[in-house]
Amino acid sequence: LGGGLDDIVAMQRDLVGTLDRVVAHARGEPGADGRVAVLGHSMAADVVVRWAHQRGDLIATVAVSLFLPTLEDFAPPNLLIVDGA
Repeated sequence: LGGGLDDIVAMQRDLVGTLDRVVAHARGEPGADGRVAVLGHSMAADVVVRWAHQRGDLIATVAVSLFLPTLEDFAPPNLLIVDGA
């Protein structure tokens, strides 16, 4: 992480940028049809929800043990949140 773990904004920006590159690579794989669903757990759930909110072309977003204080401004379409005790 370029921003380090103590700078949450820089860390999120770095991880969202990395997810951009990962999804672009996946879409370019042989046999890929362009459809994308993303899944994240805990801190990564926060990243995929923020990333998906900025995109309009995802099939689904799955957040397991979501680490996000509020979804009011970040809820993408087709969001599944899985939480448990």
